[in-house]
Amino acid sequence: MHTDIYENVVMRPDSLTWEKPEKCEKSILDKVDWESSFLRLEPACKLREQALSEGEEHLVLEGFLLIAEKIYPAGSYFRFPTDSEIELSSGEEALIYVKIGHLKLKPRG
Repeated sequence: MHTDIYENVVMRPDSLTWEKPEKCEKSILDKVDWESSFLRLEPACKLREQALSEGEEHLVLEGFLLIAEKIYPAGSYFRFPTDSEIELSSGEEALIYVKIGHLKLKPRG
């Protein structure tokens, strides 16, 4: 994990250490006030069903994601602001870049 945001870093998913909760593997790239990670999802993996407390960005690198029964292939980008309610799942094996916690916004008002 790299926590110095002033350091240039290059990483490849095949050279990382992976944690394995249920049907997905996670490799944390950096964790400061936010977290950057790769997620490797097995087929039919359900990623989340709750509201996001800190907002997230996702980039599908391989495979595809299913969101609200729509298919989003590799190259698809998503930004989910704070308090978004989402349900993500993979239809096949997928690799996703995820950034969490850097979108902390003041509520609209």
